[in-house]
Amino acid sequence: MENKNIFLNSKLNISLAFIFFSMLYISYSLVLPNFISFEILGEYNIEMKKFYVINFTTFFGFNFGILLFRIILNMNKVVRRFFFTLVVLLNAFSFFAPDYDYFLFLRFLAGMGLGVFWIYVRIKTSFLSEYSKIKFYFGTLGLVLGYVFAAMINLIVVPQLGWSAGFLVLFSGFLLFPFNKYLDTNISYFDNNKECKICLNFFFFLSGFDFYILISNIKLIYFNVFSDLYLTNLHIFILTVLLLIGIKLSKYIFRFFSVFKIIITLNLLLIFFSIIGFYTSDKLLIILVTFLIFVFQSISWSFISQFESIKDDVENYLYAFHMSIFGGLFASFVSYLLYPQIERYMFVFIMIISMVFIIAFKFSLKSN
Repeated sequence: MENKNIFLNSKLNISLAFIFFSMLYISYSLVLPNFISFEILGEYNIEMKKFYVINFTTFFGFNFGILLFRIILNMNKVVRRFFFTLVVLLNAFSFFAPDYDYFLFLRFLAGMGLGVFWIYVRIKTSFLSEYSKIKFYFGTLGLVLGYVFAAMINLIVVPQLGWSAGFLVLFSGFLLFPFNKYLDTNISYFDNNKECKICLNFFFFLSGFDFYILISNIKLIYFNVFSDLYLTNLHIFILTVLLLIGIKLSKYIFRFFSVFKIIITLNLLLIFFSIIGFYTSDKLLIILVTFLIFVFQSISWSFISQFESIKDDVENYLYAFHMSIFGGLFASFVSYLLYPQIERYMFVFIMIISMVFIIAFKFSLKSN
């Protein structure tokens, strides 16, 4: 019996490590192009407006992959592992694209693969709930550290070795596959037994839009403030660290304040600082505003993710994160349409989204 417990604990630890590094890999893959946007612009000689198409194609592919996950994950192990190997290759070889159109096509395919991989890891995470109460935290922590890692590579490695070095890091995805066998479980019995909570999915859509419209434009905003690439990359790194701090703070805030106070206060703060960001011409104040908005967004996102209806119902769990990525897709589309005015109107959208969030949240409370 003791040997069996040791085996189960070892399997649990390996599974948690797999989930952590998988989420880190996925988030790194999604956010990296935004952090090296200027380098990509120079490589393919395109204007900033065309860069937003990268995010659009990646998120579109991601959503398409989420829709296909049942087909791929119910195939045999050989086909499934071949598919995951292909995901890593498509991600890493994006920098070999001879022109911008090929690059977009590779990002679409990579996004589709990441969408499938995302749901795969999320579903496998649910199997650990019987053994570990920290399973959700490991996935979230890996997701956040992926952004921090991408910002660190952008700050330290890319200036020395070029933008392709950021994509070379994606070959590390192959290190995940030896541990994949610990999570092989048939998922075909998962069905949607409960009606999906529309309001909760709507919250994730709004949160995803708010988060990705800031991420998509942050390098442009900071470069216009500093006119220096190193300072721009340094502040992007600081921004991602603040995301990690926000996630940490959310755990403590949740203990002392009610649901209503947390959500309403955070969104009122987002509205207040968005108004400041829209009207101010002080560049340093813009930096401070983006820092604070990012912290408030991360706390809000983390808090919504902790709802029991998300953690205890797999289908609601999947739909909610799907809506978050769909929010990112919409944010990319808006950024494309509003460029070059997006720097100012980004704050307007964050303000409007926060207002809608408050109204929808109060409506959901009345409905319950």
